[in-house]
Amino acid sequence: MDITNPDLSLSKNETGTYYPEYQNTYNFDGNYINKNHRYYAECPAIDGTLIDIGINGWLRRADALKIYELAYFSSEAVLEFGSYQGLSTSIISQANYDSGLKKEIHTIEINDSFLQISKQNLLLRGLEKNVFFHLSDSGDSLKKLTKEGKKFGFVFIDHSHEYQPVLEVCRSLPDLLMDGGFCLFHDYISRNTFNLETKDFKVYQAVNDGLDKKIFRFYGFFGCTALFRMVRIPFLVTIKERYQMYLNRISLKSNTIRSVNKI
Repeated sequence: MDITNPDLSLSKNETGTYYPEYQNTYNFDGNYINKNHRYYAECPAIDGTLIDIGINGWLRRADALKIYELAYFSSEAVLEFGSYQGLSTSIISQANYDSGLKKEIHTIEINDSFLQISKQNLLLRGLEKNVFFHLSDSGDSLKKLTKEGKKFGFVFIDHSHEYQPVLEVCRSLPDLLMDGGFCLFHDYISRNTFNLETKDFKVYQAVNDGLDKKIFRFYGFFGCTALFRMVRIPFLVTIKERYQMYLNRISLKSNTIRSVNKI
């Protein structure tokens, strides 16, 4: 499908050469939600591109800022496919802590060594609370989560660049997301996206084939990510939004925001 929004559109020639800056999806005062959100715009970066907060991973500033925002404002649990060594997981957990809502965070990783490193990285930073680590591949996890009937307000997908694993997640999202929930796909924008010789880098194609266009709306490009929202019943989503914004305004007033821990 052709993807555009009021702020930008990307052609095939631009994909992988231009990575859009962060813009907010939720309404809040200023450029950042709080000092911890702002930190990801100011922290050290490798070659000025990938953030460096002491945890290995590949996130642009815009990626990290968007992940934090969506995790912070989510009214329900958060699900992550692919924790690697815990970089995005730490951002999600920091946002969850700052929101004051104590939501569950479920992160899925197929590599046990990476999962143990991720656990240790969060433990060192005091960010392990409410985080549930699952050693599993995406297929088994999808079956288990669907059977349990769990619903999430935000899903971050970064477990694979291959077509089939991403496609499986896309087709399961209607059963996993609450109405109005967001899904953010990492590496949707890449110089390899339209390279026919790169057969194992098909996030863009899997998302466009797998998401149900009748209920998923495109919400923008940020860094190398693409954001979509599931909307089945628009007026119910609006009510939930207003209530969530009310809860977060209370949280901002009543909670002391601690600084991001840097190791």
